[in-house]
Amino acid sequence: MELSTLRNRNERQLNSSDEMLLHFQKESPVGLSIYKKLNAFVDGKMKEYRFGQEAIAFIKSLERTQLFFAAWGYNELAGRYVAGTEREGKVLIRKAVSAYLALSETAKNDLEKMWCIRTFYQTLTFLEATGNIRIMREILRD
Repeated sequence: MELSTLRNRNERQLNSSDEMLLHFQKESPVGLSIYKKLNAFVDGKMKEYRFGQEAIAFIKSLERTQLFFAAWGYNELAGRYVAGTEREGKVLIRKAVSAYLALSETAKNDLEKMWCIRTFYQTLTFLEATGNIRIMREILRD
C-alpha cells in the first residue's frame, strides 16, 4: 500500500489508499467525488492511448496523484477550490501520461523509463508529505 497523508483540522493521518478512500466515503463527499472524477479521467487516457500491460504499474501509480488532489479538495474551505483542484489534478495526470509516452519512444530500455517515472513520483511523494502546494502549482505551470 502506498502511504498517503491527509492533513485537516485534526491532523488526521491515513496510512493507505484504502483508509483514505474509506475516510472520504464517510466524511467527505467532495474528496470522494474528486477521486472518482480523476479515476475516470485516467481510465479515459488508458483507452485513448491504448496502453498495454507494460503500462499498468505506471497507471496504477497515478492513484497517489488522484488521492493527493482529492485530499487537497477536501481540505479547501467550503469547496471553493474544487473545480481548480480537479483541473490541476487532470493537468498533472496529463503531464505524467505525456512523459510516459515520450519515454516509450525515446528511452533506451524499460529500466531507463521506469527510473524517470520513479523520479517523477518521488517528487509527488515529497510534495504530498510536506503539503507544499505552492511548489505543486509551480510544477503544474511549467
